[in-house]
Amino acid sequence: MSHEYLLWLTLFAYGWHIAEEIILGNINYLHKVLKMKDWTANDLHILSGLGLVCAIASIMIGWNMPVIALFLPAYLITHGLLVHVWYTIRYRKINPGFFTTLFPGIPVSIWAYWGAWKDGVLTWDVAVLSLLLGTLFLVAFLILIKLRKRIKN
Repeated sequence: MSHEYLLWLTLFAYGWHIAEEIILGNINYLHKVLKMKDWTANDLHILSGLGLVCAIASIMIGWNMPVIALFLPAYLITHGLLVHVWYTIRYRKINPGFFTTLFPGIPVSIWAYWGAWKDGVLTWDVAVLSLLLGTLFLVAFLILIKLRKRIKN
């Protein structure tokens, strides 16, 4: 039996993650704690929506292209560690999204990588490239936010 179903569980985790960020006021955290005043609630909604579209597309591709299939698990791991865990440690204030990063986000994502390994589609190249893809998704969005500020001025 294929373990591709684990990719759908990462989407379940991502849905809860988005809900936690919005309900607990991620935009307020960005403004007050991180001093990122150029972010708007719409930016967060666009990022979440784009993430959902990319996630569903990558899940539908499945093990035919494992680097793409593992986009969401990679994003949940890199985004979770680089944003939620790091900022919580750095600023000593738990941020919206922290709890769903710790569970179910990272555990389910690791489980998806395990499933890819069990199905014989996970190699070191696939692991590294998928983690880079997940990281680049967030970085590309941050660049767009910075470009908007420069284009408006």
